Amino acid sequence: MAPRTPSIVINATGTTGPSAATVPGSEEEVGVPVEHRVFEGWLSECLDRLRAAVAGIAAAQAVAIRVQAELAAARPPEGYDELGLFGSVVAGEVAGVMRISTGSAEWHLDFADQVVRRLPVGLEALAAGVLDLPRLTSLERATSPLDDGLAGRVADHVLGKGPRAHRRAFTAACRYGVIKIDPEGAARRSDERRPERRVWVEPEDDGMAVLGRCCPRTGRWPARRGSSRSPTRRWQRRERVGVGTRCVRTR
Repeated sequence: MAPRTPSIVINATGTTGPSAATVPGSEEEVGVPVEHRVFEGWLSECLDRLRAAVAGIAAAQAVAIRVQAELAAARPPEGYDELGLFGSVVAGEVAGVMRISTGSAEWHLDFADQVVRRLPVGLEALAAGVLDLPRLTSLERATSPLDDGLAGRVADHVLGKGPRAHRRAFTAACRYGVIKIDPEGAARRSDERRPERRVWVEPEDDGMAVLGRCCPRTGRWPARRGSSRSPTRRWQRRERVGVGTRCVRTR
């Protein structure tokens, strides 16, 4: 399919065709070819259409989450579900509609229930196109250990500074928000997970091995700087932020 070509350009005299000349004294750069301005106008139009499409997707996802929450909270009348299988049946029907597995449908129903009850401000941000679904998922996951009141406070704190430039930065902001709003609870949960900290070695097919450690973010191994004979390359070390450090030696 041939790409859509630009058809208009906007200048100081209004909307004209590609043959329009630059108006003296206008804010447009003098000497810029008309074709370049037309092309830039076409690029801007494409980005506007893409922005509207992304916002529409987010709004539709918010509507779907609200419907899923209704289904998750639905309770049949007395005598309707004598076998106690209503929840499984609903998950199966949702799986068919969404074309996913029943297990995934159960996760979506639980996620929607949690978001609608505990993070209404996050759902509103999704509907408005401020957040996307992965960012809302990060917010729900970070606040899952908290009670409803604290979860709402974390959401207000995080969303008060916007969606961040990247999803990774937003996920980190959610974690830091939990620590700031509930420092005692964060310390307690860290102590409870202390027994899970460990070091392991994973053999590789080429005779090498991966050495990893699960530990708090503040207890990560420092980065190796290498030596003059064998400098450490970027692909020789990878980090899993917030989980631990994974050092990989390859050839």
